[in-house]
Amino acid sequence: FRAASQEYAAFKLRYGARLQREWDDGAHLATYAQSADGLRELDRKLSQFRVQMRAVKEAKDRSIDPF
Repeated sequence: FRAASQEYAAFKLRYGARLQREWDDGAHLATYAQSADGLRELDRKLSQFRVQMRAVKEAKDRSIDPF
C-alpha cells in the first residue's frame, strides 16, 4: 500500500485528482483489511488502480495538450 500511495502522490501532481474516489476506496479498504481475504481484495483493488493510472497516463501522453 505504501508504494501505491507514493505512486498516486506523483500521479496526482501531474494528472490531478481525477482518480481520488478510487484511491479513497482503496485507502478505506487498506484501513480495515486484516483477514487474508481482505488483503487479497486490497491487492486486487490496488492492481486495478494501477491499471487505471496507467490508462490515464497513456491517454494524456497520446493527446496533444498545449497547456
